[in-house]
Amino acid sequence: MTIIVAVCSSKGGTGKTTTTANLGGMLAALGERVLLIDGDIQPGLSSYFKIDEPAEAGLVELVTRRDPTEAWDGVISRTSFPNLDLVVSNDRQGELQRWMESTPDGRIRLRRAVRALSGYDVVLIDSPGTRSPLLHAALLAGDFVLSPIMPSRLAAQEFARGMIEAVEDIDGVFRDGSIGTLYGLVNGVERTADSAAFVAALREAAFTRSQGRVRILNTQIPHTVAYANAATRALPVHLVEPVRRGPTPSAAETMRALVDELFEHLRDREIVMATDEETRHG
Repeated sequence: MTIIVAVCSSKGGTGKTTTTANLGGMLAALGERVLLIDGDIQPGLSSYFKIDEPAEAGLVELVTRRDPTEAWDGVISRTSFPNLDLVVSNDRQGELQRWMESTPDGRIRLRRAVRALSGYDVVLIDSPGTRSPLLHAALLAGDFVLSPIMPSRLAAQEFARGMIEAVEDIDGVFRDGSIGTLYGLVNGVERTADSAAFVAALREAAFTRSQGRVRILNTQIPHTVAYANAATRALPVHLVEPVRRGPTPSAAETMRALVDELFEHLRDREIVMATDEETRHG
């Protein structure tokens, strides 16, 4: 059964795209068949990895085609990494969100399409950093939501106001339990007492406000240069920093911890292709 993850934030600059790319890269290295969907009008994920076999179509066709099976015709591009495919964002005219607003079922087309998809173990959907039809579509499509949060008081307030309210907005219209658990992922953490206190306070506040529906993950993404270096080199970050000296976990250890926390059935799975990919792209 395909697991669908919506990677969402109601604010830009939280690391959604890099999280989506690096999580997808680690899952693919573990042998999972992964599809990335760039659901952002600013197509950062579309250009993150090298594409060996570009598709003729992309997000626009996936969302606007009525038949959920035919929606997949010609929209999947092949990246240079085995097990890692991509639907690019191709809304060059900026018309897709207006179309979604004016179409009665516009926000649920993506949900129907991904649930009709076969051949993948995990689908990761990147989304805009604003409350918008595409954000709502990603929320509705996911089995659960992964939301990166920067470790600051203002970011925590935006998470509580923006993401939790966005989920509540959807619940007010679709009362079928269509949105699963929202997992908060603290991103860019410094090794300071203030950061530790922030995470503890955020975990308690999010759990209380959401009545247990929002959970802050134990895994945290440290503030290191490895993630920027990986993006520059168009690589999953676990290949750029497989090991690290000192108390801060390496990027490979961090992404593996994130996979293990979100996908418990993969905890005993070993990486099967890191060496080959490092040789090909190093």
